[in-house]
Amino acid sequence: ARCLKLTGGEPLTKKGIMDLLSFALDQPFYEEVELLTNCSLMPEYLEELRKIIRGKEKRFHLHTSIDGLSNIGSKNTKFSLEHFENLKKLFVSLSGVKISVNSMWTKSLSDESVLIKLYKLMLRGNITRWTISFPYLVSDLKKTIKKKPDYIPDYKTVINLSKKLITLHQKLNFPFQLSIPHIFKHEMFDKGYSVSDEGFENHPCFPCHGSYLIVGPKGEIMECLLAPPATNTNI
Repeated sequence: ARCLKLTGGEPLTKKGIMDLLSFALDQPFYEEVELLTNCSLMPEYLEELRKIIRGKEKRFHLHTSIDGLSNIGSKNTKFSLEHFENLKKLFVSLSGVKISVNSMWTKSLSDESVLIKLYKLMLRGNITRWTISFPYLVSDLKKTIKKKPDYIPDYKTVINLSKKLITLHQKLNFPFQLSIPHIFKHEMFDKGYSVSDEGFENHPCFPCHGSYLIVGPKGEIMECLLAPPATNTNI
């Protein structure tokens, strides 16, 4: 498939980004045009975006993020209540559009009530995929962890929260794609798990940002069969 991804940094800070998006969607050879943005600036672009994608909704992919509901006094952060409310309005306004949302396991997200509230946001917003992954080990994260050692919840907490979320997801008959990289979806149960080399879109470690690491139901480490032959997993 011929796909184009517009990313950054934050693409909405770039002058002319909507013109570029409009131009890309006018090119019929692009089967999908993806805009990867945290959406903090989206309210000022929303009406223009809706005009640009009108009639081309099936070829537009919005990829955004939210990491919790703490720091509710902060403006335009992925942890703020204001960001949550903005996403609610955005999802309703963009019906018929492919929407992917990414969240990070942080102290805020490890609050079960927050996690369920975000799940309901995805459910009502008719999103396509929600991915919950561990934060990337970059310099900013290292600095944060030095100041706040408990910024990332412990693994047992993540397992327990994942179990509750996946159980709820099953009861609701899988209303959207739920991906939790590094947590194999069947590790919570006694049987029925396998590591497939087919079905990339629904694979447990996709999108996994190149880690290709699955933890099995007894704590065993399994290498993803979709990993490129040269990939080495760091355990």
